[in-house]
Amino acid sequence: MIALDKYLLKFKLIKARLMLSFFIIIAFDSCTQKPNEVVIEGLTMGTSYTIKIITQESKIDVENIPFQIDSILVEINNQMSTYIENSEINRFNFYTGTEPFQLSPEFYSVVKRALFWTEKTNGAFDVTILPLVSIWGFGPGSKQSLPSENEVLTALNYSGYEQLTLHLSAVQKKNPNVQLDV
Repeated sequence: MIALDKYLLKFKLIKARLMLSFFIIIAFDSCTQKPNEVVIEGLTMGTSYTIKIITQESKIDVENIPFQIDSILVEINNQMSTYIENSEINRFNFYTGTEPFQLSPEFYSVVKRALFWTEKTNGAFDVTILPLVSIWGFGPGSKQSLPSENEVLTALNYSGYEQLTLHLSAVQKKNPNVQLDV
């Protein structure tokens, strides 16, 4: 009987310790600040975006964050959209010279990374694909008919990452008809 009493006493002590531990954990957990979640949604580049910001900070400038995000997206669009006539990519694409073409640091970084992946994939990802994209009607200025064999061959002559040379802050076309699509 004494052994059973010792066992029950030990069991009650363990149970009390577990309950005390549980209440301490609950107390500390309720003291910690729950993270704030801010959801920002918008439209750009012909699609929509959703950004979720999860932070411990209690004061977030929720009203200015969408404007800051939009200004960054507008800048990217102005550099890399083939649908904006005076975008940086279109200025490069319409440039018919073969001298190095100076790029903004941001656009240069994208072109450099695109050429890296083009080389890594042996041209399966080809940043100079715009002539082919355009004749098939997927770029700006949609097309209603299939391209002729001659159009495809001509576009292929204007494609190929080997036709570009990357300089310190510029890109040079070997063929003046090469066009980028990032």
